[in-house]
Amino acid sequence: MTGLDAVERDAIRAAILTYYGNLTQVARALHIAKSTLYLKIEKYALDHVLRSVRPSGREDGAAVGPGRGFASSDTGPRPG
Repeated sequence: MTGLDAVERDAIRAAILTYYGNLTQVARALHIAKSTLYLKIEKYALDHVLRSVRPSGREDGAAVGPGRGFASSDTGPRPG
């Protein structure tokens, strides 16, 4: 992994944590397409980060990707 890859991975991880796994908000914050975000989550194996911030019952154990268990209906960071 190059230094640039590490920076990109860390930025995606931080955004996932900031927006509590809301991938629509993460993609918007990073100015990338949601489909690109899915590819990068897979590339950097960040699915464990999603599982750590999503409420239980939100993920069905399927692979990361559209229609595979990751809803994006949250509204963004939670106050407080």
